[in-house]
Amino acid sequence: VRMAMAVRNRLELQEQRERGLLAVIASAQDLSSRLDLRELLVAIVSRARNLLGSDVAWLSTYDADAGEFHVVVVDGALSQGPAAMVARRDRGAAGLVMSTLLPFTTPDYLHDKRFAHDAKLDDTFRDEGIAALVGVPLIWESDVIGLLFVADRYHRIHAAQSTSILCTLATHAAVALKNAREFERANAAVAKAQLARAELERHVRSIESAADAHEKMTS
Repeated sequence: VRMAMAVRNRLELQEQRERGLLAVIASAQDLSSRLDLRELLVAIVSRARNLLGSDVAWLSTYDADAGEFHVVVVDGALSQGPAAMVARRDRGAAGLVMSTLLPFTTPDYLHDKRFAHDAKLDDTFRDEGIAALVGVPLIWESDVIGLLFVADRYHRIHAAQSTSILCTLATHAAVALKNAREFERANAAVAKAQLARAELERHVRSIESAADAHEKMTS
């Protein structure tokens, strides 16, 4: 019986690894083929939730000026509360991930004493029934630009492999965010150059018109 259980556990672990690998490959393909940022982030969050077999998943981006993380995509929530979550960089799991740049996991978030709790976030978790939580940072050039979380409505301990896969999906999300921001900056630069060129052309035309008028007056 022990041997049979060991074989079964090994097979389940192998299947989980295969599912994780397929999810990572699919996410990489999405990254190279999808142009819409929100569509890509929705796919990553949904894939993270389904892969870990969890109840809720969400992705938040970091507003450096405000020092806050704002949720941009949610999957599996029962209410609107998770979609409106704002986490300060010095509170909750976000604070730990921000300070350590490492994945965070807890089987019982509301009773975890390793960090300073945010009362509003705790209320949202309580209303949503969230107990276990695992989160990883979206890192770009040593900076945290977002967070990817997966949560369950019961006490659960996530294996290291699940966290590793979640980290890979978070890396894909970070690349997508950075690409989108670079694209926005490039578009803004092009628009600015076009405005400058149009202004220069108007200026040249006004000079030419003034020169033509002066020539007519003197002829």
